[in-house]
Amino acid sequence: MSFGVLVIALDPRSRYTPAGQTFFLDLVKELNAVFTRYSLDSQLLVKKKEVEESDRKFSALASRAPVGVALFALDGRLEYANEYWSV
Repeated sequence: MSFGVLVIALDPRSRYTPAGQTFFLDLVKELNAVFTRYSLDSQLLVKKKEVEESDRKFSALASRAPVGVALFALDGRLEYANEYWSV
């Protein structure tokens, strides 16, 4: 995981203007969007690995099963069949 540091220096003698407030609010929104995207990308990567592992386990089980195993798509197409399955 990577972290960064953002340092913003303000002149204490200058007034905090509405334009400055808008800038900081927009900056916070953008940073929040970036962190949210990073978090979602990380979660997606974890889920993809989980699905790949689940598929690997199923394939190993189905290929060694002594009975016919088949998977069909919702439209009726045959997606997978082991050697014992005959259509």
